[in-house]
Amino acid sequence: MTARPRPARRVGRLLLGVAAAVILVATATLGGYAIAVAVWRAGLTPPSPGPPGTAVVFFDATVETTLPRALHALDLVRRGAVDRVLLVGGARPARGFFGSTVLRARLAGTEGFEGADWIADAESFDTPTNLQAAAALLKARPTAGPVLFVSDDYHLWRIARLCPRLCVDPVLADRIVWSPTTEPRTLADHLGRLTWEIGAWLAAVLPEGAARWLVWATRS
Repeated sequence: MTARPRPARRVGRLLLGVAAAVILVATATLGGYAIAVAVWRAGLTPPSPGPPGTAVVFFDATVETTLPRALHALDLVRRGAVDRVLLVGGARPARGFFGSTVLRARLAGTEGFEGADWIADAESFDTPTNLQAAAALLKARPTAGPVLFVSDDYHLWRIARLCPRLCVDPVLADRIVWSPTTEPRTLADHLGRLTWEIGAWLAAVLPEGAARWLVWATRS
């Protein structure tokens, strides 16, 4: 007569099965996201020759992690591609911290900085409000050139998915040029960005209270 597995052993097998399923789903999700972003980035085209445009730099979690994006914009200034840079995001009024303002002060005096007008937003705090702030700043000071969105490719891919709903303002519509940063990244960097962006998608579908808590928790 065959003995039945002990309860503890059955529970262990069940837990191993669940863990394997979670790992499989996570790997497929992260891998699928990374492939989609890589294909999208490979299809990007450089801006057409014309008048200098405006770079919109999206603030990340901290000044340090946003610095590569700002330096990318600075390189665009030095190449004559843009003559104005809008730094959007990073507003944490409850803590008296305004990331874009700090970032602008950090860059002041850097070679090439004087080649553009650098404007720091002090109100927006996430991607949807960043887009609103960019539109407001462009309305206040119109320009005829293209609008170059500067961030890492994972973030820009998410913005591209949001734009049909959030970039309909005439100052943005049909003028956006995607300009992802090019700094070297480790595997840990890729995994960190993927996790962050998937978390942002999750926040978008959560109930409002839970989404606000998640935004607060990741930006405190």
